[in-house]
Amino acid sequence: MNTKNLSYISLEFSEEQKKKISIWAKEFIGEVEENVTDDLHLTVFYGLNDDLLDDEKLNDVLSHNTISDVVIGKVETFSLPSQSYKVVYFSIENTEKIKNLHEKLKEFPYFEEYQKLIYTPHITIAFVNKDFDTSKLSYTGSKIFSVKKVTRHMKAKS
Repeated sequence: MNTKNLSYISLEFSEEQKKKISIWAKEFIGEVEENVTDDLHLTVFYGLNDDLLDDEKLNDVLSHNTISDVVIGKVETFSLPSQSYKVVYFSIENTEKIKNLHEKLKEFPYFEEYQKLIYTPHITIAFVNKDFDTSKLSYTGSKIFSVKKVTRHMKAKS
């Protein structure tokens, strides 16, 4: 098996913000396939090729990040044909800086199979059954999430 190393870049939020969203998700959504609010984040770029990456240049780009907050929009869902579930997520209203950072990260080596879909900034909340009724989902909490940090996550790709 040929294993390669990949990483992804995400915007991280405070533990307090994560806790508030987790409480809301459990109360409003109820039973879910998987609640992912304990790892609440916004993926800016997935699939960087760590084996070819210049760490110093990447750290320089990330250190000049100017994204200080994220303004969330509606609670929405999507499902890919290959998935047996829906993804519940917050849409993002202030996407310009996030999309700019995403495009800047394309200057680094990456695995193309992860960049086939159009990038749409969002914050995943939970995975639910395809028949889950999402019509009554609404979030009335804070619409501004402060960005705690930009993080690089590394993992193996087989």
